[in-house]
Amino acid sequence: MNTRPGKSLAYGPGILQDISVGHDVEFVIQARNDRCENRTSGRDPFTVIVHKIVKDEDVPEGEMKPEPEEIDVTMVDNDDGTYSCKYLNDTENDCKVQIMYEDEKGDNVHIRGSPFVSTFSTKAKASDNTMTGGILGRYITKELERI
Repeated sequence: MNTRPGKSLAYGPGILQDISVGHDVEFVIQARNDRCENRTSGRDPFTVIVHKIVKDEDVPEGEMKPEPEEIDVTMVDNDDGTYSCKYLNDTENDCKVQIMYEDEKGDNVHIRGSPFVSTFSTKAKASDNTMTGGILGRYITKELERI
């Protein structure tokens, strides 16, 4: 069965809050089909766009808000239905992470949950930016408490 953007998902520190500035940050896209089954092959037409968010209060009075700066993203097709993504933000700010899939009609459709907003801090640990870092465990614990 074909990949469906509304069933596909992303997870990892690259779409969370309190990420470390100046270090690569990772996340994974999991392609899924209509039955919410994980896909087991690659070559899906996913596109990832990351922009720095410019807040109104950061723009001097009387000046126009600048265009958001795009951040380069590296995506690796693992050929098993997952796509490993990595990007680097060098400033303390928020980023908008858009993950889209090109459907059969040629339209780019956001996957489930996209766009995401990630926040970067100079106080965060560099190790939290990896898939095995502590930020994921803290996020899961916090979400379970919330539920």
